[in-house]
This record gives sequence, structure tokens and C-alpha cells, in this order.
Amino acid sequence: MEYHQFEKEVYNWLLDKHSKDPDFTFSVRLKSAKGAEKDYFIGTERSRYFGTTFWIIKTAYPGSSSDLIDLIFTINKGRISYFLEFNQTNNPHDLQNALALELIKNLEEPISKVIQLQQRSSDKNKFLKYKSRGIKEFYDNLTDMFNDIEKEIKLILPFVDSEIIRIKKKNPTFIAERISKKDFDLMQNKLYKRLGLPVPEIITTKSDKHHLAAYNNNFPKNLILYGPPGTGKTYNTKRKAVQIIENLSDEQIKLKDDNFIKSFYDKYKSSGQIEFVTFHQSYYYEQFVEGISVITSIEDNKSVIYKVKSGILKEIYERIKNYEKLVEKDNFNNGSSFDFDKLYTAFMSKLSKILTDLDENENHYFESRRKKVKLVSIVDDKIATIGENANSNEVITKDHLKRIYNKFNSPEDIKNINKDIREVGTDLGWTTNYYAVFKALKDFESSIVVDNKTTQSDNKKNYVLIIDEINRGNISKIFGELITLIEDDKRLGEENEIIVTLPYSGEQFGVPPNLYIIGTMNTADRSLVQLDTALRRRFDFEEMMPKYNDELWITKDVEGFDLRDFLQKLNQKICKEYDREHQIGHSFLMKVSTIDELKRAWENKIMPLLQEYFYGDYDKLVKIIGEKSLYLTKKPNENETSWELNMRVGEDEDFNAHFQEVYNFVTK
Repeated sequence: MEYHQFEKEVYNWLLDKHSKDPDFTFSVRLKSAKGAEKDYFIGTERSRYFGTTFWIIKTAYPGSSSDLIDLIFTINKGRISYFLEFNQTNNPHDLQNALALELIKNLEEPISKVIQLQQRSSDKNKFLKYKSRGIKEFYDNLTDMFNDIEKEIKLILPFVDSEIIRIKKKNPTFIAERISKKDFDLMQNKLYKRLGLPVPEIITTKSDKHHLAAYNNNFPKNLILYGPPGTGKTYNTKRKAVQIIENLSDEQIKLKDDNFIKSFYDKYKSSGQIEFVTFHQSYYYEQFVEGISVITSIEDNKSVIYKVKSGILKEIYERIKNYEKLVEKDNFNNGSSFDFDKLYTAFMSKLSKILTDLDENENHYFESRRKKVKLVSIVDDKIATIGENANSNEVITKDHLKRIYNKFNSPEDIKNINKDIREVGTDLGWTTNYYAVFKALKDFESSIVVDNKTTQSDNKKNYVLIIDEINRGNISKIFGELITLIEDDKRLGEENEIIVTLPYSGEQFGVPPNLYIIGTMNTADRSLVQLDTALRRRFDFEEMMPKYNDELWITKDVEGFDLRDFLQKLNQKICKEYDREHQIGHSFLMKVSTIDELKRAWENKIMPLLQEYFYGDYDKLVKIIGEKSLYLTKKPNENETSWELNMRVGEDEDFNAHFQEVYNFVTK
């Protein structure tokens, strides 16, 4: 077997593993080099080896030429072998490289217990390097080698992933994660483009439906996170929203730190792919779907105008519909290049088609960050637009739009719409209108097919609607007839698609298949048994309970108090005296590291909650925190089982001593 045949066989084996398990991803060679134009992986025929990795771990130091952790394949005189290599400088120049060094140092011992290691470098060397021995020294056939590699990487991957999570909890800025599906697809597309080969179907799948297929088919379309207060339900809706839009597996999202989640959540919230709403007793259909809005006339400031106003659900529907019209595939055969002039011509053709296809009383809107901009007409190579509350048109010209296009690579580069666009030219009119059209142009650009190849690898989008406290709203009054439409098979383009006519606007409406709804429910307010039956039938439910065994949530030792053990024992007593739905969540003790912080958390958060749970029945509370606690005192001239609650001990009292009584009783 020669080198390139061996390389291709390895690539096909890895790709087959990816087709069976989409979460299994690996790296490939992205750039060509002299003598390596046809190579799939980093390495050379002359050196008789090549390698791949399963992680993106940023390292950079003098002499670095490989990834931190590599799976290396070798071929010498027809004999083939493999090994895993761990390699990093012993003299890191920054925190990222220091943490990478810490990672492979910490991995050495646990990995050595499951596979054989060899050739460990001396601590005095410039580099820390160790590698696996391999189950066999050489192999006569690929099948045996692939079977042995599979056994070893199944053992190694969990160790590395777990250690990355542990380090990132203490150092959130550490850049280390498994290669995501999105990054994997980008790598493969670049590889095939370089090799001049068609992209395999398992990497690029296309939908022939009129809508964009949902990214994450394994995630439930309707989900409710439920549990006691303080268990991280709202916090986790953000993680799940980012997971859906970024198309990440459960294992991959675990590796993402809070900075990553916040950054991407804010990005998608700003772009309109994530919306957040809280249900309450006064929230109705008119706010959620559509209603009548009263507007004072601009002309005389006296008369009123009645206008149909979209609620948050309908706004998302319109946003998806407008985007999908814009990015619906068209084939513009303009050679290998596609400059702005050709792009603008194609964009104008698309907008003209959209206007022509609009139904009576239907409009097309461009999305800005806070407002919508209506497409009015296309006249003389110009785009007439009008803002939501404007009373005159703003005409977008090709020259002005080109200047914005040349200055900014994407809408995300524009941080302050008014300031940044004004810097392009003071002769530009309404900056919101220009931003909205520029954003639409970039969305359109991502969908263009040039010579049967897309200019970007994927233009699909998922959207997430987060409904906090979903159980506090009157579901029948909020959803109305649309409660049926959120079912998976009743959504647009699905087998049992349902489209309804809305009561105020008379418009047709359906729920898109790429809209995910995530709700939260506090079980201390209402149990699942009391939940609206129609809602319960249409949602998946994921329980969120207190966490005790992770430093990320609760500090173990605060001046002698083991808060993890204390909270766990406290909740066990609450379950016994009340029920499991009224436990105390770990968030009440998060970031508590001093006695003063503990005092504030206990007296201002936890004790008021316990008072609410056991209001009028403090005999049960005595069984939870103990009768010696100064938070409970016997009522005068009453029998010994009657108690009253002191919300906090006096300012001059010794909190440490009083809490010690509670702690001893709870943890005994």
C-alpha cells in the first residue's frame, strides 16, 4: 500500500464514523503546500506520516507545528501503524498555552491506566511530549488497525473532554473544545474545494422543501424545563437556545463556558433568532399573536388610527418568512467571480420577484435590530423603503450601499448603527433603513449559487422563543387556536400541516418547523398535575433539580460550613415534610464564599422562601431547621408546639453562632 492510498483509506474510515455518529468530527488539511496538493491530512509523503485531531485547542509558540493532541498514522515500507501523541511547550508564554500544558499534564496519569504510553520526555526538555504505544507495533491490514484505534479513542475522548470542562470552569477564557459540526462541515468543504472534488452527501445535505429544514432534528420542538426555584431553569434556556442555533450536541455544549454562551446568546438575540418573553396573569393573545393597536395621527395629533399589531409569535413567523423568501436558492451563472455589481443586480432581481409574488395586503420587511423596515418598491435601480413609524420613504442607492458593503464584512461588525454608518458618509439618510437593507443583502449573498456552488456552506437558520414562567399565564387565552399548530406534524411543510386565518388581520398563519419553543416552569408555583392539559400534551419536559457535587455551583467550604452537604440535607428534610417540588435550588448559594455572603443568602433569600412554604405551619419548619434556632421562637402563653418566625437575627447578633445551630441540626 502506498502513502496516498493509505491516507485516503483512513479518511474514508473516519468519514464513515462521522456518517454513523454526526458528533464524531475530525480535522483535515485546509491549505495546500508544495508536494501535498492532494493530501487529506497534515503530514507529508516524504516524512511517511500524517495526523488528525478531534479538538480545537489553540496553541502557539516557537517551533510549534502540530496540534496539542494528535492521532498519528505512519507507513514505512508498506507496514502501517498508529499512535496518539500529546505535545506542548514546557515554557508557555501566555495563559492559553499554560492551560494547554496543564491539560496534557493532568491527562497523563488517567490515560496511562487505560492505554500504554511510551517515550515520555524529560521535565528538563523544552517540550512535554508523550505518546501511546499502540496495541500492535505494526499491522498487516486496515481492518485490524481501525478496530484497535476505535477501542482506544473510545477510552481517550471522555478523559480529554472531562478535563477540558474542569479547566474551563476555573478559567473560562481557555479555548478548547471538540470540533463542532459546523466547523467540521466548513473544513470538509474547503478540503473538497482544494481537491476539486464534489462534496459528499453526508457532509452537505439539501432540502427540497419550500422552507429551510431545521438544523437540530434531535432537539424537541417544544420543551419545558421544570423544577424548584433556583435550579437554573432560565439560565439553561440560554444554553439550549445557543445549542439549537449552533447545532451542537449535548457533549459539545457542555464544553462551552459562560462567556461563549453569553456572546452567542447576545448575538442571536440582537439578530432576532432568539426572543424572550415572560408569561403572567395579564398576558393575552393580543400580545402573543396579534391585536389592535391605537396610534395617534401624525398629521393632526388628535385623531386616532387603529392598526393591527403583530405579537411576538407572529413577528418571529414574519421574520422567518421574509428571510426564507430572500435566501431561496437561485442560480446565477456568472463565472468564478461574483463582485458587488453582479451581487447588486441579482439582489434587485430577487427583490423585484418578492414584490411581484406578494399577495394582496401582504408586505415584505427587512429586519433591523429593533424595528422593521418595509420594502416599498424598486425604481431605477434604487430601493424605496420606509420605517415602521416613519411617514416618508428612504431611497437606498447602489452607491451608498456599496460603500457600506466595502467597509463592513457583516452586520455584526456594525456595533452602533447610527455612528458606524454615518462614518461611511454623512450623505446617507436613515441609518436604520440602510442597516436593514445591508443585512438583507448579506443574507442574500450567503444563498447565491455561482456555477452550481454556494458562496457559503450553509444558510439555514433556527429560531428560538423562550417563554419564562410559562405556567403563570392562561394558556388558552394566550395561544388561542394556535396551540394545535405548535405540534411537530402540524407545522408548515410537515405531513399534517395546518394553516389558520388570524382573526384581526385576516392573514394566513402557520408555525415554522425551524422555530423551537423553550419554556420554564417553577414547580413551587404549580405542579405538573395542575398544568394545562393542552400544554402538557404538546411539550417535552426536562426536570431540573438542585446540584450539589460541582464547584461550578456551590463552594464546598465556607469558614467551616460544608454548603453542599448542608443544602442536600436541608432538601432531604423539605422533601420529607413537604414535597420534592419545593426544594431550595443551588443558585441561592452560588458564589457564596464568605460568611457575610452566606448571611445575606440565608436571611434574604432562603429564609423568606421557607417562610412562604410553611406559612402558618411552623411546626414543620421546626423539624427542618431545629427549635434551637433563633429564627424560631415559641409564642408566649401558648402551648409548646406554637411558633413564630424571626426573618433575621439582630444586626448585633453573632450570625455564625446562630447559623451553626441550624447547620448542626440539618446535617446531623
